[in-house]
Amino acid sequence: MVGLDCSWPPPPPYSKPSVLNALASLTRDMYFFGQIKQKQISIDLMEPVVMISSWSPTCEHGQALRGAVVLDLHQPTPYTSLTLIFKGVVRTLWPEGIGPRGTVVQHSHDLYESQTILLEAAPNVSTVLPAGKHRFPFEVPIPKNIVQTIETDYGKVKWTVTATLRRKGKLNTDLKSCREVMVLRFLPQSDLEEAESQHISITRDTPNQIVSYSMALEKHPLPLGSICPITFNIVPNTKHMRLDDIIVKVQETSVITCPELDGRRAHTTNIILKRVDNKPTHNLGIDMDAIGGVFNETIDFQLYNCTDGHAYTTLFDRISIRHWMTVTVRLSRPDDDASDKTKKSKVPKRITEECILESPIRLLSCRMVDNFMLLPQYKQVEGSFHLDGFLCPCDHEYDMFRQSGKDPRMLEAETYSDDMGVGKPLPLYLES
Repeated sequence: MVGLDCSWPPPPPYSKPSVLNALASLTRDMYFFGQIKQKQISIDLMEPVVMISSWSPTCEHGQALRGAVVLDLHQPTPYTSLTLIFKGVVRTLWPEGIGPRGTVVQHSHDLYESQTILLEAAPNVSTVLPAGKHRFPFEVPIPKNIVQTIETDYGKVKWTVTATLRRKGKLNTDLKSCREVMVLRFLPQSDLEEAESQHISITRDTPNQIVSYSMALEKHPLPLGSICPITFNIVPNTKHMRLDDIIVKVQETSVITCPELDGRRAHTTNIILKRVDNKPTHNLGIDMDAIGGVFNETIDFQLYNCTDGHAYTTLFDRISIRHWMTVTVRLSRPDDDASDKTKKSKVPKRITEECILESPIRLLSCRMVDNFMLLPQYKQVEGSFHLDGFLCPCDHEYDMFRQSGKDPRMLEAETYSDDMGVGKPLPLYLES
C-alpha cells in the first residue's frame, strides 16, 4: 500500500493574471523602450531658463536659446532631417464651459513657433548617420515680445524645445526629445536702482487731524516668498490713544480671457500677511502714552509663496494678474461726547482712527531671489553645466532633491514617444 505524504504543502491555487497586471507589464515594457529611445536623442541646453532683462513685453533687448542636440546612435541610422522647434502655448481651463454650446472646458492657443533645420538629407541621395555620438549646436533667437512662463490654476503659458530626427523606413519611428524652457523677466540693475529709490510711501494726517503718520514699503518690487519690511511712524496729536491693529493685505486680481470663444473669468483674492516674528497683528492694545506718544518701528512681513496657489504679476492680455497692497493701522480713543451711561459701562465707547497706505505693487517670480538678480543654481556634471531643475525654492521637494545628491538632469520632466507615437511624461526623476 502506498502512503500519502501529507506533510508536503499543497500547491497554491492557480490565479489567472488580471487585466491590471497585464496593463502594468505593458506599461513597463513601453517605458523601457521609451528610455532606450530617449537615450538616443537628447537636448543639452546652455541655459534652460531664459532671463529677459526687462519687465515690459515691448522691450528692445533680444535674447537667444543656445545648446546642442545630442544623438547617441546604437547603429547606422538612415535619416531625412533633424529639426528643432521652439514653441509657446497658452492653455486655459473653463470648468463652467464656454463657446456657443458651453461645452468647451479647455482651450489652447499657440503663441509662437519657430523651426530650425539642423540637418537635412539631399533629395534622392542615401544618407546615413554612423553609429556613435553626434552633437549639433544651435542658437534660436528669442522674440523681443515673448510672454514669460505663467503658472496658475486656470491658465498656463508653457515654452518647450523639441528635437526630432526623422528616420527613413516604414518600421523606423522618429526619435524625439522635448524639454521645457522657462522664460522669466526681471529688472536690469539700472531699472532696479531706480525702482528702489522710489519707495512706496505716504505721509499725511487723518481727516480730523487727530493722527499724523507716515508709512513706507522699503523694498519694491518683491519676489514671492520674500520678506516685506514696512516702516511705521505714528504720532497721535491727542492723549489717551491706543494702537489696536496693524493689518497688511495683498489683493490679487486675475483676469483670464479666451477671445476666440468670448470667454472671460475674473477672480479676486485677499491675503493677510503675517509677521515674520509671528507676533499678533490684531488687538494689540498698545497705550501710546506709555511708549512716549510715538510708534516708530520697522516690521517684517512674510509674503506668501507660489505653493499657496497664487502667482506673480503678469502683463499678458490672456492671463492678467495684478496686485494691490493695503496697509492699515487702526487706533482708537475715548469718545468724549458719549453719554454718562455709556462712559460707566464695562466696555466704554471708543472712536476709531485709521491710517492707510494703498498702492499697486509688482510681485516677481519666487525664483528671482537675492536682489532679484540671482540666476538659477547650476552644478557641474560630467564636464558640462546642468540646471538643478525648475522646482522653485518654495517647493519642499526642491530641497529634498538637492539634499539627495541625485543627478540634477533627472529633475526635469522630459517626454518620449513610444512605438505608437503617443507622448508619455517621464517621472520627475529616475531612480538609479
